Amino acid sequence: MAQKVTAMDIRMAAAVAGQLDNVAAFCRDERISRQTFYKYRRRFREEGIDGLRDRSRRPSTSPGQTSPEIEDIVVRRRKQLIEQGRDHGAQSIVWSLQRDGCPRCRRRRRCGRS
Repeated sequence: MAQKVTAMDIRMAAAVAGQLDNVAAFCRDERISRQTFYKYRRRFREEGIDGLRDRSRRPSTSPGQTSPEIEDIVVRRRKQLIEQGRDHGAQSIVWSLQRDGCPRCRRRRRCGRS
C-alpha cells in the first residue's frame, strides 16, 4: 500500500503543536495518522526544521545485490544473443553462461549469487 505524502505545512503544524488539547481531532482534520503526528513532533524536537524534510527510504545496504562485474557479463551476453538472433531471456542467458563455464553459474542456478 502506498504511503500518503504529508505536506510540509501539516508537518510543521504537527511538529510545533506542543499544546494541543486533542491530538486525535487535529490528526483527523489534517488527515494524518497519530503515528505520523508524533513522528514529526519528535523529529522537530531533535533536529529542528531539517527533521521535517523528506527522507530517502532506500536501504543503506543491499547485501543481495548483484555485483557490477556480473551485471556487465550478463549485459554483454544478452547483446551477443541478440546479435546471433537467439532467445535472450533470463533462462537463456544463464544457460549460455553455464555452458561457457561462468564460475559463478556452475554453483547456483542464478548468476550473481555466490
